[in-house]
Amino acid sequence: MDKTKLAVKLLQNRHARHLALRALRNEKVRKVLLKQVAKRLFR
Repeated sequence: MDKTKLAVKLLQNRHARHLALRALRNEKVRKVLLKQVAKRLFR
């Protein structure tokens, strides 16, 4: 395998992992925000 191809694959994997982590964090943040909004609504 070419080293360039390997490097590109690694970069893509890291990018994909970063995107996945960001999506997870966004999901958590969204849930927290929803809870806060619900508290305000039901007060």
